[in-house]
Amino acid sequence: DWLTLEIKDFVSYISPSREEIETRNFTISKVRDAVQQLWSDADLHVFGSFATDLYLPGSDIDCVVNSRSGDKENRNALYSLASFLKRRKLATQVEVISRARVPIIKFVEPESGIHIDVSFERTNGLEAARIIRNWLDETPGLRELVLIVKQFLSARRLNNVHTGGLGGFSIICLVYSFLQLHPRILTNDIN
Repeated sequence: DWLTLEIKDFVSYISPSREEIETRNFTISKVRDAVQQLWSDADLHVFGSFATDLYLPGSDIDCVVNSRSGDKENRNALYSLASFLKRRKLATQVEVISRARVPIIKFVEPESGIHIDVSFERTNGLEAARIIRNWLDETPGLRELVLIVKQFLSARRLNNVHTGGLGGFSIICLVYSFLQLHPRILTNDIN
């Protein structure tokens, strides 16, 4: 019982305040408006930890630009959006990573200081976020345990996939599997 209380207190402590949530939503709204000004047939969607409410303080926001024409997954689109955001003063520290398996734009929104990653013409992140939200709805304790494991790994710099750590999606799958297969949960010994 004490551990449960400590976990709940910790999750409450690291969960974003109303102001932080509003700042993130306003930031995404500004970037979404800019994307729609540049391309009338496109929209900006969020996925990842922001979309599932499993982000830690200081986490970036993962976004994807999808269009009706489906023609935005090219270098021109990456550089066009990067330039447009810079001209509109919506992006600083802009980095276009065009040669990656999934090309992205990384930048910081200057007013909020939030780091944002934008990819193009992908739906797998949106689908994963939908699945994870369903898991969260049906699995008591999943959100809390995921946040604890994420914080534990972050504090030890073991949360970066590129340096051999575990990413957010892997952590969620790991904890979900643990909760689904735990023998004491399966036998209703604990909830």
